[in-house]
Amino acid sequence: MPTVFIGDSFTANFGIAPVHESSIEELACLRARENYPAVTGRQLADVGIALDVRADRSRGAAAVKDFWDEQQVDFFGIPVTEPPQQDALTEDTRLVIGGTGANTLDMIGILKQCSDRLRGEEGQLMPGEPVDASSPASDCRRFFETGDGAEWLEDGLQSVEWDLEEMFDRIEHFAPDAKTVLVGYSRIVPADTSKCLENIPGGQERPFADINQDALGFLDQKIQKSPVDVMNKADADAGATFVDLYAATGANTACDGVNRGVGGLLEPSPLRLGDVRFPWYGHPNTRGRDIQAAEVAKAVAGVLGQGLSERSGPTAPAAAPVGRPYARAFPCADGRIRFRAATPWRTGERESSCRRSEATNRLPWGPTGCSAGSVRAGWAGSTSGAARAAVRSPSRSCTRTSRSTRSSAPASAARSRPPGGSAAPGPRRYWTPIQRRPCRGWPRRTRPARRSRARSRTAGRCPRIPYEHWARAWPRR
Repeated sequence: MPTVFIGDSFTANFGIAPVHESSIEELACLRARENYPAVTGRQLADVGIALDVRADRSRGAAAVKDFWDEQQVDFFGIPVTEPPQQDALTEDTRLVIGGTGANTLDMIGILKQCSDRLRGEEGQLMPGEPVDASSPASDCRRFFETGDGAEWLEDGLQSVEWDLEEMFDRIEHFAPDAKTVLVGYSRIVPADTSKCLENIPGGQERPFADINQDALGFLDQKIQKSPVDVMNKADADAGATFVDLYAATGANTACDGVNRGVGGLLEPSPLRLGDVRFPWYGHPNTRGRDIQAAEVAKAVAGVLGQGLSERSGPTAPAAAPVGRPYARAFPCADGRIRFRAATPWRTGERESSCRRSEATNRLPWGPTGCSAGSVRAGWAGSTSGAARAAVRSPSRSCTRTSRSTRSSAPASAARSRPPGGSAAPGPRRYWTPIQRRPCRGWPRRTRPARRSRARSRTAGRCPRIPYEHWARAWPRR
């Protein structure tokens, strides 16, 4: 089974030594030799399921966008360029496994927002800055629940959802026959936060250093649980399989003493580079790594049509629950549209078919998902919730039109269309419907303009690249 692993430091298992160091690019990933992809492969091999691992592209500090973009890393003053993770995919790839999303939300900035110690010298090995350094760490919870901080957090969660959607689309393009397993994040903060007031066994540090107890419950439910829910939803929309490590590790958080599966923020890890010893920074330790591997192995066995029992090996898979199907349009070759039907919420069941589309059923940058002779009212340049819902459901917002789709297009769509209506990719400018400002090249996202200082990292982004543009730019291998 040709397999590719992708993801961030939770897949690379940062903090576990030794790491791959055959080149500066490998070393900068801080990827453990015994990370959960390696352990998962051995566990599956023991029960007769062989994974042909073609590549493990997981690396520290990777965001979702680094699946298709080069990742620039400042490794102790040495600039390192990591290639896009999607480069490892080929048409014969059959399984893609990994987890990503926390760095898109800027988890490091959130932790530094809540800790004075992480803002100082003890946090220098964590690349990043607090969300708003002018706000004191003691007001962490209030900052994220009100005003600019709340808007920043909402915007970050939306970025995670949109980027995951694009990642799934790209996986389907580069590896059309591959099944995807998206791995969530281990739970870090327990339900009973009073346990976090005790020192780590055998150490002098609390699991979360100087982060106050009032903020810990918020970090658990709003900072960690919310991205897990977003990942779960994006995974269900794409018809992939989700491994909910958050639910599986409730008794192995950083505050569970000898049973902890996650290292404390400033607890020393076994990872050393020269004289530098890295803290765990809230990453899974070897116990947590083994839990990750066991849960992923079960999910992979289920995806491949074999259940995995802890004692008896492969068994028959349980029947997937039957729910009310929904549909989502995906582009196909030669002017066709794929209508994907699936049962809702994590069942992973899907049926795909490609139907012929007429010229009137295509927007300037791709198919609409409507029946022949109709056009979708929700255009790609729109930021409204109704328009996004229309894109997800081919049965919504489809109106009859004449031979030209532009004749019945809404005014907002005309403003967001590339100048001249051309679909050919190139270095042209693209006007967003909200900001009325040009974006360079073929832009990626639509974002309302914001004046908030805390949201400056995402304010003014441009619309998402249409599928057909990047599909042409990066042909399948």
